[in-house]
Amino acid sequence: MNSKYLIIGLFMLLFGGAYGQTCFHTALSKKFDYKIIRIDKKDNEGFTISSNIIIEIYNKSDKRLFQRLQFTSDGYTFYKTFSESTNDRSFITGRNMKAEVSEEDYGDIVVADLNFDGKEDFAIKHNIPMDVGPEYWYFIQGEHGFKKDKYLSENMPFFPWLMKPEKHVLISIASPNWGTNIYQFKYNVSTKKWRKIGYRFIYHDEGLEKVLARLKK
Repeated sequence: MNSKYLIIGLFMLLFGGAYGQTCFHTALSKKFDYKIIRIDKKDNEGFTISSNIIIEIYNKSDKRLFQRLQFTSDGYTFYKTFSESTNDRSFITGRNMKAEVSEEDYGDIVVADLNFDGKEDFAIKHNIPMDVGPEYWYFIQGEHGFKKDKYLSENMPFFPWLMKPEKHVLISIASPNWGTNIYQFKYNVSTKKWRKIGYRFIYHDEGLEKVLARLKK
């Protein structure tokens, strides 16, 4: 870890009422290893009020640090997030790819080719609402490393239920108690931009399974 972040982390742990933990994800990529450091800031009563998340990406070949990213989230949303290295998924290596998905939770970090350019990207949890599954931010790999995709992160918070590489389409679903929201997004390879191409809300008693089956075709 960079000495700057190490010093900050130690200071928070010792003097800021903070608790830190680290998860290593080494089976998600053929090129990179992912290290996620979560530092919780706690109040005087021991309740977590915010979490600082540091993502370190290392080259597998020489174990050198490739890139570091970080963000802060409300602590109460991250009760168990980033606490287990096994809670991950990869559509690149197949790691946990067929694991059961419960309430749109695909794992704390998910590696996949999200813009269909042959390079791996990743999604990471940044918020967990009370009435639906976790929300993700998306980081796309470019010439100079990974960069947050602002459009996807703001418009497709729920990880794609279905990816259709041949059509450059991502389909995301979110299911609160009363039904299911279905969102469709298409990537333009020429302009390198996303746009929403469809939205539909279906009550659970209105043939949801048939609709999802048609989308898979």
